[in-house]
Amino acid sequence: MCKAIAMMAEPTSTQAEPVTHGRRGASRARLMLPARTESFDGSYPCTLVDASQTGAQIASKSVPRTGSMMVVEIRGRDLEEMAGMPGLADKFGVVEFFGTVTWVRDGRFGIQFDEQVGYDLVVILRQIADVMDRSGTRWARERAREFVSGRN
Repeated sequence: MCKAIAMMAEPTSTQAEPVTHGRRGASRARLMLPARTESFDGSYPCTLVDASQTGAQIASKSVPRTGSMMVVEIRGRDLEEMAGMPGLADKFGVVEFFGTVTWVRDGRFGIQFDEQVGYDLVVILRQIADVMDRSGTRWARERAREFVSGRN
């Protein structure tokens, strides 16, 4: 994880109480942000569908096997362009989530993070997703499609 946001990646006392029933231990934020996955099989564009402090759902044309180890990377430069937020790349840098694929289904898969990420980071990602949605949903979705399809 980049040093610029390392403090945000640490669990904080403001984090939500864990859910004690069901499969999920942390609530998820819907994101639809462009990202990349990197594993022993290669590097591929993807969309970060949602994320929590403990894991994420990812959509990609290249779907890994359950149990695969991988890194999910979000680049501030890509978000800055899509959200129209000058300076975001400098503040955000590159964020990496390391984890293991826990399920695969219909072009999507779930990854459980090796280490819990900070609640503040999940909130920031959601805020960026909200800005992108308000600043031009159609344009942002088209850029995400291009990113995932490799046309970018």
